[in-house]
Amino acid sequence: MTSAKRIFDFLNGEVEVTLFAAAGLSARAGVPPWGALLNQLAQWLNSRDALVAQKMIELVRKYDYLKAAEFFFMADGVTDKERYTQLLALLTPDNPAATDEIFKLPFTCAITTNFDRLLFDGFAKIKGVAPKDYKRGDISFKNAVFSEPPFVCRVHGGIEDPSAIVLSQSKFDELEKDEYYKDILTQAFKNRKMLMVGFSFADPAILSILRSINKNYGPLAVGSHLALMPSDADDDTKGLLNRLNIEALYYDHTATDKTHNSLWNLIDEVLVLQNQKPPVSIAAPELGTALPFDAAKRYLAACYARADLGAGIHSLREVVIEGMVSSIIQQSHPKSIGFKEIVSKIHADLNLGLDDSKKLVTSALTAMVDAKLCIWHRRAGEQKVSWQGSVDGANKLEKDIAILVESVLNRAFVEEGYRATVDVRGGLQKFFAQLVLQRGWDLGAAFAAGKIPKALNIDNLMFSVCRTQSTNDIQRMIRVCERLIHNPTSAEAEILGALGRASFGLELAIQAPRSSLLFTNTLPSRIYLDANVIMPAFVEGHTYHKIYSDTITALSKATNGVGTTKVFAIYEYLNEVVSHRRLALQEFNENKEHFRNDSIRQAVYSGSSNMNVFIGAYANLVNSGVDLEFDLYLQKYAPYTNEDELSIWLMERDVHVIKRNFKIAAGLQAEASLQLQKAYSTMIKTDKDARLIEHDARQLSLLASDVDAGHRSVLVTADRRLREAVATSNQKRLAEHMISHVGLTQLVDLLIGSPTDARSLSHLIWDSPISDRSNEVRQYFISMALRRYDEAIALEMPLLVDKFVDEVMITAKRKGLDPDNRINNQQDSWFRVAGSFEDQFFDAMKEQIEKREGQR
Repeated sequence: MTSAKRIFDFLNGEVEVTLFAAAGLSARAGVPPWGALLNQLAQWLNSRDALVAQKMIELVRKYDYLKAAEFFFMADGVTDKERYTQLLALLTPDNPAATDEIFKLPFTCAITTNFDRLLFDGFAKIKGVAPKDYKRGDISFKNAVFSEPPFVCRVHGGIEDPSAIVLSQSKFDELEKDEYYKDILTQAFKNRKMLMVGFSFADPAILSILRSINKNYGPLAVGSHLALMPSDADDDTKGLLNRLNIEALYYDHTATDKTHNSLWNLIDEVLVLQNQKPPVSIAAPELGTALPFDAAKRYLAACYARADLGAGIHSLREVVIEGMVSSIIQQSHPKSIGFKEIVSKIHADLNLGLDDSKKLVTSALTAMVDAKLCIWHRRAGEQKVSWQGSVDGANKLEKDIAILVESVLNRAFVEEGYRATVDVRGGLQKFFAQLVLQRGWDLGAAFAAGKIPKALNIDNLMFSVCRTQSTNDIQRMIRVCERLIHNPTSAEAEILGALGRASFGLELAIQAPRSSLLFTNTLPSRIYLDANVIMPAFVEGHTYHKIYSDTITALSKATNGVGTTKVFAIYEYLNEVVSHRRLALQEFNENKEHFRNDSIRQAVYSGSSNMNVFIGAYANLVNSGVDLEFDLYLQKYAPYTNEDELSIWLMERDVHVIKRNFKIAAGLQAEASLQLQKAYSTMIKTDKDARLIEHDARQLSLLASDVDAGHRSVLVTADRRLREAVATSNQKRLAEHMISHVGLTQLVDLLIGSPTDARSLSHLIWDSPISDRSNEVRQYFISMALRRYDEAIALEMPLLVDKFVDEVMITAKRKGLDPDNRINNQQDSWFRVAGSFEDQFFDAMKEQIEKREGQR
């Protein structure tokens, strides 16, 4: 087989290929390789710091590139600005078109040790796509393990931030302590199929990576990667490739050849074969092929069962590793399994080194032996383990998914008048099994990025699993499933919350095991709460009240290794809480007679978490049977009318309030305010009040002061725009110290466990706005009907609901409301239109019921 044919076959297998690009690729485009780069930097430095320049030249002659780079960054004769300007000038490609041919190969994403933007230009110019950008030094870097193609990951930093690029010995030393870096590299080498191009025996970046993989993981599976190597590669590099089972394909090259034309001629030969490849029909993808869920599928049932046994007692990371180990042991039941075999499987599936795998397995087995779930014994001199607990983990997962399926079918009959077929039932079982895995992935990705999880979108998945069903049937199932997830019963919420929790913990462990299972960092020492977290956390009846209050209680009792974690709120945010309370009371006073009923109706339509916090929480309470007028509710559960009273009230609940007269470094708040105003001015939605921007600036200045002082502090906020504004400003370093409200509960659960209310957990993990306006209106009429009638009587409902949904949509269109516009300021208008038909709807329901009874 020719070399070109081997590359062609590698690229056109069943698994997508990732390009792993080293310095040789950028060298083709005019960026000097390591030796030439450092020599040119030394020549530039010679007139400014001759001694350092000469030392650099000596080290380059000895191929000690990292130490030479260290001297460049230590030179006293130049400013950092001058140093970085010269460095960036040399690292910028002057002939990007020279690499165009490689982008015609069928790879979908790229990982590189280079610093330039050559790969982005190639993706855009040749492939016609804009890849996502991940580079070490950015907050988004740790989210690369969850990214889907196309993306480019620059593992040693980028020219946009020259201070962060990995070029010197001290920077390479930092990599050994970076658990996110190790997770990204190990996942790439273990789980991806990579074509490795641009390698050189004199490239310390590549040697560092190969050594790191060899140290942190060990040998890889044979045939996963193909490295295109110059024939004069040194023995050290060849040995590392052999130890890692990376297939090497050598092209002709001599030390004097700076062009590597043989490599590019080989790529041209591959492109000839690629162009001759006959077109193939692309079959519809099988369920689950879009994301790497294989490992999660194997372990989810056992982790779910273990989470149920240890709910609220163990940390989630303990639950996950114990679930994985128990799954391995149960697969051998009733036979025993050797300790070494368990360690080997954890090593393979979690991309961890053998020593780390051994520690995790030992800890998990100790806990499970104590819980009498398994037992140690020795056979033929080998330590073995036998399972002695229940083996119905898989049955529990299947049973609970079956409960959700049955709930959907029952709702479809009552709410839509639809009797599902056997095929639809089977499709729903596949749908929920895949949905749980997908949500775990989404939650893990959001947690890694510090962002709020993206809204749930079930349409594509439902069409995928039910592709043989009629479009009408699929759309019915989508509507019913959306309503179930949006407004579950207590039993449904308990299952959804537990499934989401187990799936999140498992996916995070599989994709980022070092940073989730092995990291030594503990809880932050200081946690600041934004107003949008303070309110639901301390307003009785709010959807998230129970889970937030449980999380804060767990934090107040936990230690972070050097003392207790303290929770803070700035005085300025209290103004927002008091203002919300004042507005809610004003609304009550203007509508006392109908306030209770109107609050419930609005909560049914919009969701109680999408209203004024106090009114939404009150609606939940009275809807649950609490008989209390709103003014008395405020007196009982929110007994404060100004910031000072609220401050005292919060401090009684272990929240430390930072007063307005607390001094911070001069200029910090002014700079934070300026940066926020600049960032908000570039956003499409820029309606944030100037007073609220100043509150955020005050908070960010405190956070910056903490970070500069070395405190481990985080700001918990549900404000997406605030985080985006910080991440795009010159204070983006603070974005790494911001976490979402969902992320805080996940962090506490991951580290110490968090006993909590099932409904709160379900809403936090799964809740998303109903995607379609007509389904939102439909859900409103259905919910209001079921509040008044039992299910047997409500069987008259489906046809009437269809009729009144159509009338609402027509009326809303006449009033200029756009069903595709999901901006919140239209929500009240849609509610008023739907509410205006409520009396007519119930009159029609009554008429239908009386007519049916008259026919009996």
